[in-house]
Amino acid sequence: MRPAWAASLTIVAAAGCAADTELFVERVWGDDEPAVVVAVTDEGARTAFLVSPSTAPRHATLRATSELTFYARTYEELEDRDTSTCVTTFGPNDDLPLGTPSRAWSGRREGDSIRFTPETDPRAFDLRIRGCDRPVGACDVGVRVLDGGPTANSLSAVVAPRDDFALIAGSGRADDDPRTLFLRYERDAIATLPPTEGLRGRIRAMEYDGARILAARGRHLVFLDERMTITSSVAVGFEIRAMEVGDDGAAYLISDDGELAFLASGATDVVPVEPPRYGDVRADQLPDLDVVDADEFVIFAPDGTLWRSSDGMWERLLESVESRAIATDGETVIIARDNAPVLFHHLGRAGWDAISQAFTMQNAIHAEAIGDGRYLIAGQTGTVAYYNGREMCTVPSATDRNIEDFDFAPSKDFAYAAGENYADDDLPSLLMQWTIPRHD
Repeated sequence: MRPAWAASLTIVAAAGCAADTELFVERVWGDDEPAVVVAVTDEGARTAFLVSPSTAPRHATLRATSELTFYARTYEELEDRDTSTCVTTFGPNDDLPLGTPSRAWSGRREGDSIRFTPETDPRAFDLRIRGCDRPVGACDVGVRVLDGGPTANSLSAVVAPRDDFALIAGSGRADDDPRTLFLRYERDAIATLPPTEGLRGRIRAMEYDGARILAARGRHLVFLDERMTITSSVAVGFEIRAMEVGDDGAAYLISDDGELAFLASGATDVVPVEPPRYGDVRADQLPDLDVVDADEFVIFAPDGTLWRSSDGMWERLLESVESRAIATDGETVIIARDNAPVLFHHLGRAGWDAISQAFTMQNAIHAEAIGDGRYLIAGQTGTVAYYNGREMCTVPSATDRNIEDFDFAPSKDFAYAAGENYADDDLPSLLMQWTIPRHD
């Protein structure tokens, strides 16, 4: 009995030749990945068919009067596609090129089977596909506007320690009160917290490390509890531009000039980090970073280059780009550029994919990884885009004001966003809750 994962190929004999023969293609690639099999006769006739995990056994026919050589190929371009409806063609034509195969085999008939061995110098085929689009994931991000009341200044930072709990920071509490404004959202109620003595002006960035709130203010990192009471603080040695905390509670900080610092989970001492070798610092570039954990993070440097640090080793991912927001989940990375399509990249692979035009007219301000290759990006004039791992979805954000920051709750089912106020109107500052669709 043939295994369910075997594909078959019927060799149709010409008139006066031997009877038709059915051959079985033994799978040498992974059970859960698709592959293209090409059959070529000695006269040069050829056919190609796709062996799909969801539709095995797959069947094709070829009229042949001579011996056949078989080739099998796997392609990164086939990953995550609905291969049950694929049509495989040979170029040149308008179909989607599969490009260079990730793995290749060749083989001959052995009895009623086709057995493959790896090809060291793969034969080139201009293989293409049509009718096998990537499945569309859920795009329905829920948007809920929260009313925190009017504020004298815009809101600049937010953290969400729990699904129904968030803390929001701004600038001065009033025109005559420079002490930093903090709001508390909990179970649909929003309250203005008492003043935090010792904190004045705008909070540049705010993160939650699983036990405490980290607030970046000028050249200092301030540690607070959930009542926004200062428990301690530390001088960093540079003006903090951005700060991110990884899954393990470790934090990295970056300055306008690309200086870096590290804070271990639970620690209070900030340690300088040797950055990669930058080129000339450009005043129009705003450094950014995102952190997976203590051993893995990415930075956008002030010279317009994108770098990855993994286990203390630097790798340049892109050079000479203009970016406003970056994010990574450790397996992929996303970069929202100035007036250009958003780029998506699988770490360890070649090439970048342009996945969205959402920020070609407005600048992105912040991006976050959700996991499973999914991302959320927000920025000027209320522009919000959600990448569900297959396509970029534009989210109706119910505002035309700039979104300055957002943060996911630990479940990743909810995110909280904060931003601009209308200085001349008696209207609340921008504060929203987003509900993120579960990954299918």
